[in-house]
Amino acid sequence: MTKHASPYTLVWVALSVVLLGGMAVQQGIYRKPPADAGAYHARVGSAIDDLPYTFGEWIGTDSAVPAAAVRLLRANRVFSRRFMHMSTGQSVQVLIVHCTDSRDLIGHYPPVCYPGNGWKSDGQTPAALGVPGYESIDSTRYEFKQGDQLTERRIAIFNFMVLPDGQIVHDMDAVSTASQDYRRKFFGAAQVQVLVPPDLSLDEQTQLAAQFVELIDPVLREIQSGDL
Repeated sequence: MTKHASPYTLVWVALSVVLLGGMAVQQGIYRKPPADAGAYHARVGSAIDDLPYTFGEWIGTDSAVPAAAVRLLRANRVFSRRFMHMSTGQSVQVLIVHCTDSRDLIGHYPPVCYPGNGWKSDGQTPAALGVPGYESIDSTRYEFKQGDQLTERRIAIFNFMVLPDGQIVHDMDAVSTASQDYRRKFFGAAQVQVLVPPDLSLDEQTQLAAQFVELIDPVLREIQSGDL
């Protein structure tokens, strides 16, 4: 005598098929980068490569980036350039890290990276940068110190993140949100740091950081053009 499956069994079979089908779709489609992400990343990379070595009286030289850091971040580009002012001898360093997957950028920003390399936090404050073409760029200004009273070194960093949907944000919250969206995460995100002389006044530091953000404006615009 043939036994007929109960209605409950049929329901569970149907649900299993749906769930397995959903998993297949997720693994086969949703975990693959969108086709247009590659072209977008190439444009961003070219914009970073085209950044100039001279800026008014400032002359730039590239700073070495540890290969291990590049591999860890799986970055599309890591830009690290130190600019020296020909008259004053002041120096400003600009760092841009652009990752093709926004998940790779999470956790890699000043409150984590600098203490991990022997620097002690000496405070952080919001800092609005006045850059032509923007109402304002919200950043966070971090201070770190290293050594004792006789050998103390200090650094001041203006930091912000740029997302392909046009956002420029001062912390990692928006990057974390983007990393949870299957499409947005594959368009990546970028982090920008501008290290300025710590002995300048706060106003002077902020103005100087804004000048160098203006220098990299073509990169910011390209990153923001993800058309999500």
